Amino acid sequence: MPLVELAPGTSDWHDVKHAALILWKASQISDVTALQNDLRGHYMNSASTVIDIYTGINQRRKALLVHNHETILIAFQGSADDEIYLNLWTDGKGANWWNLPYPVYESGNRVHSFYLDMWNGMKTAVFSALGDAIATMRNHNMVPKKVTIAGYSMGGGVSTLAFTDIIEHIRHIYGSQSSSPQDWASDSTLGSLIQHLTFASRGAGDQGYLTLLNELYERRDFVLRTIFHAGEVIVISCRTRLLISLELDLVRWVMGFMDTIKLRSGWLSMDWIK
Repeated sequence: MPLVELAPGTSDWHDVKHAALILWKASQISDVTALQNDLRGHYMNSASTVIDIYTGINQRRKALLVHNHETILIAFQGSADDEIYLNLWTDGKGANWWNLPYPVYESGNRVHSFYLDMWNGMKTAVFSALGDAIATMRNHNMVPKKVTIAGYSMGGGVSTLAFTDIIEHIRHIYGSQSSSPQDWASDSTLGSLIQHLTFASRGAGDQGYLTLLNELYERRDFVLRTIFHAGEVIVISCRTRLLISLELDLVRWVMGFMDTIKLRSGWLSMDWIK
C-alpha cells in the first residue's frame, strides 16, 4: 500500500497526538474518575467527560469515550498482559472442548471472531455514550466538529470492525438517513467529521473485508480530506511490543518532536518506525 506523509504544520498532527495521548493515559490510569480529572487538567476544561465502556466478555474496560468541547474520541484499548492470547482467537468456537473452531464471516468476508464479539458486546454502550455526548453539545448550542475512532493493538483491530457501524449509526440517527437530518452529519461533511486512527493495529479481517473498508475510505462522500487516510487507514507501529506504556509514550515523543514522518498503511503486516 502507498506511503502516507502528513504535512508539517497541519492540524492533523494534533489529532494524532491527541489520540495517542488518550490511549497512553488510559493504559496508565484504570480508574475512570482519576482519568477524567487528569484529562480535565490537561484540557483545562472542567466539563470534559470520560465514559468507561465494557464488552461483557473482558474483565477490564476495553474502550472509552472522551468528550471535550466539540470533539469526541472513541478509543479502543489494547490487550493487557494476561489477554494477549485472545488475539489468537480468530475463529469462533462452541462452549464444549470438543467443538471444532469455525470461521466467522461478516457480509461474506472473514473477520476476527473475538474482536467481533468484543465490538458486538460494547456496541450499544458506545452508541449510548455517543448520543449522550452529542446531546450535551446540543444543550450548549454546539454540534460535533470531530469524531475520532482510534485503537491500539487489539483495540485497533476492534476499531476496524467498529468504524463502519459507527458511520452508519451517525448517518441513520443524525445524518442523511435520519428522519430529521442535521447539517453537521450530512454525507458531504462526514469526510471532515469522522476519522479513523490505529496504532500498531492487529489484523481484523481478510482481504475482502479490508478491500470494502478501503473503498469506503475512498468514497468522496465520506473522505473529502485525504491527508489522513489517502484511501487507507494509518497504522503507527513502534519498536517494542512488550510494554504498552513505552510504545504509546514513544509515539507521543515522536509526534511531539518530528514535523513529518512517513507512515505505511497496512493491515496484516506492520512497518516499524525506528
